[in-house]
Amino acid sequence: ESIHSTILNADFKPKLIHNNEFIDTKALTDYLLFELKYSNWPGKRFGTNFEYRGSALNFSVIGREADQENRDAYEGWDILDGERTRICAYINERFTNFTALIGGQISIDVVNRGNDKGQVLNYFDIADNSFVFFGDKIKFGNDRPLAERISKEQCGISIEVTCWQDTMRELGLSIQDKVITETHEDIPDIEETLT
Repeated sequence: ESIHSTILNADFKPKLIHNNEFIDTKALTDYLLFELKYSNWPGKRFGTNFEYRGSALNFSVIGREADQENRDAYEGWDILDGERTRICAYINERFTNFTALIGGQISIDVVNRGNDKGQVLNYFDIADNSFVFFGDKIKFGNDRPLAERISKEQCGISIEVTCWQDTMRELGLSIQDKVITETHEDIPDIEETLT
């Protein structure tokens, strides 16, 4: 995937470090169209099922435009049915040039093999850095490759969050602790501003 925005430099501005262009195949598209047509999902469909994100294909049976109520319904159904897990397993077994991982509540991220989030560490001197990674799909989804690599390389920690507000709270507490020890009472209560 593109390596940017989640990597912040010293002035907290997103910076594009590297981009991999996603290379699709007709066979992959045909397979996903098959899954879309024959899905057991009993609910409605909402708009776009394929979203090309430059370096990845995001596929959703229910559709990218589903409202939150329908996203929650699909996610609950999928936990029981295992549709996304099954689709990912099939792609990972049968398509040697792709990696498929569960992404978000309703989708699957497909990248060219080797271009998952774990590649981020290829662009840093691991020996001279310590990484803190926040992700909402660390245990079984599209954030897992980077979390596993950070653990394997022993170069930081990964923290599972459920939303961007969790990340802000985690960062706010860390920033607050650091600032308090350096400047004492001269700062507002960061925790209050995040809630």
